Amino acid sequence: MTTEEFKEQMKKFMVLEGCVTEQEFMATILHEINLYVVGKNLLEGPNDWEFVGVFDSEVKAVESCRTYEYFIGPVRLNEALPDETCEWVGAYYPIKKDE
Repeated sequence: MTTEEFKEQMKKFMVLEGCVTEQEFMATILHEINLYVVGKNLLEGPNDWEFVGVFDSEVKAVESCRTYEYFIGPVRLNEALPDETCEWVGAYYPIKKDE
């Protein structure tokens, strides 16, 4: 059974048993989704980058990186960042400069 099949089975059970509404169940599942932002460092300054795309898997994000200037940063769906500038935990460059 895949993860998606398991989630679908759990949704049917919990909704049929009256534990939660379908909307409540989906909100819980969606809160756990990680997305991967891909950007291109413009090499002009520490905060100069261009948005390339957003992907639902890290593998797809890595595949979209064309040169060493591209980076990947994980984000959680429906989760806001603090107002102050902070380190992007988990962000990395998947292609080494000399590749």
